[in-house]
Amino acid sequence: MGFFGSVLRTRLSQTLGVTGYVLKWGVISHVALEYVGSIVICQGDSMEPTLKTGDILVTDHITPRFGQLSRGDIIVARSPTQPKDFICKRIIAIGGDALACNRVDGTVVSVKNKFKRFPSTRTD
Repeated sequence: MGFFGSVLRTRLSQTLGVTGYVLKWGVISHVALEYVGSIVICQGDSMEPTLKTGDILVTDHITPRFGQLSRGDIIVARSPTQPKDFICKRIIAIGGDALACNRVDGTVVSVKNKFKRFPSTRTD
């Protein structure tokens, strides 16, 4: 094989080295973004003035796995109508809480007998 064999062997070794490096960091990135946290860009005005369109959030995927969510936390979930998009919402009640809404305008919410006023985002 001579000269061309050694060049081929060198190129193959370099290619496999780069491929291994890319594969390793790809797996590390996937695990980090899937199980540790991720970055989400807010869209929509449902959380204003707390969050505005274009705000960048760093999310935590560990806390929900241990059931440590509480009232007032902001969560990020996939939109039920647009599965490629994410929605940001604030937790106002957790399991076992009594929850009541004003059916007329949807603005008054009662959680465990503590009244809080939330602005209506309805347009109808």
